[in-house]
Amino acid sequence: MHEHLGTAPTSPVSTTTLGVAPDAPWMARRWVAITLASWEWTGNIDDTTLMVNELVTNAMIHAAGPIRVTMSLQSSGLWVDVHDTGVGHVTKRQIDRTATVGRGLQVVDLLSRSWGVLTEPDGKHVWFEMTDPTLAGEPEVALA
Repeated sequence: MHEHLGTAPTSPVSTTTLGVAPDAPWMARRWVAITLASWEWTGNIDDTTLMVNELVTNAMIHAAGPIRVTMSLQSSGLWVDVHDTGVGHVTKRQIDRTATVGRGLQVVDLLSRSWGVLTEPDGKHVWFEMTDPTLAGEPEVALA
């Protein structure tokens, strides 16, 4: 169960574990694109791969040990979690316009429906959600 979301995942679910290596972001992007294509997900795969790239890169810079990426489809859309063994705090920084680094969480904040951080004894999870485009724009129905 994804406690921070309050719901258990529906199917499908997929996880990959990456080493802290220069090709980890590339491997993560490739895995995301292949997995989402195999699920026939109609959401924005480019935005999703970009956000996973940013979070995996942050994990490489700020943590040691393996990086685990999990994706699951839920009734409301796609949920993505990047787990690393780092113990530092995750914060979205205000960046100078001329800075060449430090925009990863700003990208996630801009492109995702929601995101957050869950800290555990063995590290942290940075997660985000993407809206299912087939549900976008549908009016909510109140139950009487």
